[in-house]
Amino acid sequence: MLIFDGDSGHCASAARVAEHLLPTGIPVIAWQSLPDLADLGLTEADVRAKVWWVGVDGRTEGGHRAIGRCIQSVPRWWSALGVLLLVPPVSWLAAPIYGLVSVFVSRAGGSRTV
Repeated sequence: MLIFDGDSGHCASAARVAEHLLPTGIPVIAWQSLPDLADLGLTEADVRAKVWWVGVDGRTEGGHRAIGRCIQSVPRWWSALGVLLLVPPVSWLAAPIYGLVSVFVSRAGGSRTV
């Protein structure tokens, strides 16, 4: 499951793309639509700060790791790109880039969550 900030236009647009790319059965949900974040081990502060991936095992990963897991779940060559985002040294670069994009979107008038 991919959890995003439904109050952010940028996040909502990216989520619509993810919905089209991800296989059927992987939900893409605005955190505002979830009945209880605590059931997932998340807080409102967590989901306002970054996007989250919840694996079938219930494990949560946020930020660039959530994006990596999401891309890894897309069929074909995309999945290889997702794996790349999760392993060093690429993951070492992906984390600060995710942070910069998040700040840029925030300054451009969107929510901090990307």
